[in-house]
Amino acid sequence: MSFRSAHSPSIYIKPYSKPAATPTKRRDSKLWSQTVTHNTNEGLTKVEIKRQEAIFELYQGEVELVEDLQLILKTYRDSMKSLRILNQQELATIFFRLEELIPLHEELIERLERLRQEDGRTDSIGKDIAEWLLLDIFPWRLSKVVTGKLSRAGSSRLLGNFPESFSGEKQIRITDRKDYCKNALIKEWLPELTDCYSSYCVNQLAAKSLLDEKKQEKRVQDFLERCQESPFSRKLDLWNFLDVPRSRLVKYPLLLKNILRLTPVEHEDKSYLTNANGKKGVVDSFDIALAVVVVGRHRLYLRVNLGIKRCDEIIKEVDKSTGEHKCQFYINQLEYLDENQRHPLIAEQKSLHCMGMLRNNKGQKLHVFLFEDILVVTRIATRNGVKGYQLTRSPIPVQSLNLEDVPEGELRTGSFRGAFSSNQTG
Repeated sequence: MSFRSAHSPSIYIKPYSKPAATPTKRRDSKLWSQTVTHNTNEGLTKVEIKRQEAIFELYQGEVELVEDLQLILKTYRDSMKSLRILNQQELATIFFRLEELIPLHEELIERLERLRQEDGRTDSIGKDIAEWLLLDIFPWRLSKVVTGKLSRAGSSRLLGNFPESFSGEKQIRITDRKDYCKNALIKEWLPELTDCYSSYCVNQLAAKSLLDEKKQEKRVQDFLERCQESPFSRKLDLWNFLDVPRSRLVKYPLLLKNILRLTPVEHEDKSYLTNANGKKGVVDSFDIALAVVVVGRHRLYLRVNLGIKRCDEIIKEVDKSTGEHKCQFYINQLEYLDENQRHPLIAEQKSLHCMGMLRNNKGQKLHVFLFEDILVVTRIATRNGVKGYQLTRSPIPVQSLNLEDVPEGELRTGSFRGAFSSNQTG
């Protein structure tokens, strides 16, 4: 039964059109000196003021990061869910583990706020930064971080009182710094390197691929355009926001190095930020930092890196995981015309050095992948809306390649026309 007559007007939804320009919501640059009274500045040297500004820059960046993450979840994810623009699986892929990043950075904000004195100054941040950078690998909160010299005879002579047992059964005793990281028990206790940042950055390739695919749909495109033209977005698209955590991660070494540069030599932060007992830029191979973790009746001493060195360690771990996942992502998209093209080296690859579009001497576009041990030449093939990479010839092991540097602009028979550009790297 229908209540609609032949004369009933059809429902018309006006298509999206770009609105008149509206003021963009911009973030005002805020300086530490603008947040304190003039009297606070009077008692500080220029270097001390610069150090306070550097610490405040670290803090303010965390505040803005959390604001952006909350905006992504509320304005983009929740809206696309309520409007049924994307299904649950698509939302989970594009906004993967974003919620878990927020408490991690709120923790650092709380620490920095707690360290700030009544007059607005912050004296020491090194110990808190060191502990915060270690929170993502320890399932228990740190009791403290101990630093000192590691004697050649073994660390037990230095600090003593090492835990006698773990879970009342297995023995833990640190005697050789070289064998420490290989200790099977430690590997059992420490979680795998799949913390929030590793897994989030690993998923970015799948998220970007899916987002680009969904942008072809009118409803998705319409929603994202409306958001980008709205003041809250600051003219940034969704992917710019989703890439904010990764961009922030790689900035930590620079931010901490700037604070370290402005920190007096005798200050305790030198030890925590350099992990080298105050030796700027030099890491003594026999210096040690131990994270002390209390688990039930047991006190565990675990060797760790601190400050800038720990930042570099995290970034290296994330890059390694992301690189391996990216490599496997493209291997899974390879399409073979016959079984002879399935070279056994392809399945063993863990690193994709570079990839990009080239042309052969016939002008045909080819998509080339240079893995660590093998070169794969393909062409893009789309079936049922799914993009893949169809091999055009048998893969070539790197050992069989004859490489020659062809000057830019020069064309030779049998060579690729052009070269990899900066945006065609792996």
